[in-house]
Amino acid sequence: MVRIIFFISTILILSSCAIYNAKIEQGQEVTIEKTSFSFDDKNYDFFSQYLISPGDQLDVLFSIQSWEKEVEYLVTIGDSLDIKFLNAPKYNETQKIRPDGKISLPFIGDYEVAGKSAKIIQEKLTVIYSDIFKHPSILVVVPEYLTQLRELKVDLHTSARGLSRLVTVRPDGYTTFPMLGEFEVGNKTIKEVMTALNLQYAKISPSFKVDLFLEKHSGSVFYALGDVTLEGAHELSRPISILEALALAKGKKETSDIEEVIVYRRHNKEMVATRINVADMLTVADNSKIFFIYKDDIVYVPEANSSQIARMSKRIQDIIMFRGWSANFGLNANVPLFNNNNSNQSNCTYTYDSAGNATSQSCN
Repeated sequence: MVRIIFFISTILILSSCAIYNAKIEQGQEVTIEKTSFSFDDKNYDFFSQYLISPGDQLDVLFSIQSWEKEVEYLVTIGDSLDIKFLNAPKYNETQKIRPDGKISLPFIGDYEVAGKSAKIIQEKLTVIYSDIFKHPSILVVVPEYLTQLRELKVDLHTSARGLSRLVTVRPDGYTTFPMLGEFEVGNKTIKEVMTALNLQYAKISPSFKVDLFLEKHSGSVFYALGDVTLEGAHELSRPISILEALALAKGKKETSDIEEVIVYRRHNKEMVATRINVADMLTVADNSKIFFIYKDDIVYVPEANSSQIARMSKRIQDIIMFRGWSANFGLNANVPLFNNNNSNQSNCTYTYDSAGNATSQSCN
């Protein structure tokens, strides 16, 4: 009975170890197509675009082009304004624009000026003060302008990196830029972020320009899970075939079912999965194609169904070996089945060590 169990167990174990023979003749050359998910751009040599990820470090290069003529200068926080009442000079004011974008004026109190030109401010105040003075004559002058930019320029010149700043993308996809505060950059291209930054800085001053560079990337990875030798995240600098992906995961295990490999990929806000028959790729089967892995893909290699039976058979084998049987369907030579002094073996009790060797016996 024990021999039958071992025979069945061995057949099951051997059946779980598939052998993949190539289906091409020696010296024959076969062109194999490349493929991936249907929604991808079919660029298998390099990533078509790099999306900024948490942990990336960005180099922000500032340039203040103060020599360029602006069509209309809009005052901003920190700028100084001279408000002159030509018919009533005792009410003249010189004020800096507060962080809330306002200044305080006689009779009307707080008045918002940030984001307006001197001409617009002058026209608006003339209308407002016409209810206070009969014929108000008001002049608005900007004696000190680009204050924030000048302060930033001084600050940048005193830093070790000159007119640039290094910023790191946080786990939430945001980073902080001078004078703008928090800014979302995650999952966007360098070009997209640079365009958005210049639009925001142009609201402060058209003279303010930025260039954005990727100083250091956090690394592109794919994830190998399941019945592979080395599970976890593995780096990749370009799209790689699923065969290369399995090689980076130190290969499949003997119990792996590579005919049922599942690949997951994020598409927009969803996860899309597909089944890949890697065995067909290895044997160059008809119509087989090489599937390519991209950044953040998840490769799952399942365990073959027969391997579960094989593990159970191994447990049975361990139990039987502990009782004195060897894997070659014979008896363990160290187990004394016949006792010279006691021929009635059915009344003998044996004690075994962890290796299955008899260490003592007791017979009635």
